[in-house]
Amino acid sequence: MRFSFLKTYTIKKSSKKHLTKSKLSFINILMFGTIGWPEIILILLVVLLLFGAKRLPEMGRALGKGIREFKRSIKGLEDELDAPEKEEKKNEDIKA
Repeated sequence: MRFSFLKTYTIKKSSKKHLTKSKLSFINILMFGTIGWPEIILILLVVLLLFGAKRLPEMGRALGKGIREFKRSIKGLEDELDAPEKEEKKNEDIKA
């Protein structure tokens, strides 16, 4: 039986315990499962049918550029936030 472990996580109506957000998300994962290889292949086939083989490399490049730009912006924000701490360390090193 594929979902036999679900029986241990059933919620009784008479239970006085309140459900927390983490318990609910855990139960949702158990109910719907995770995406496996067959689902990924199906999604890729649908994308291939919708956009065509010529357009997929362009979309991949655009997605890669977007991800790189996002990472650069996150790195820039981290550097801006860490800059005052680095200046304080430099000042302490100079004083010592």
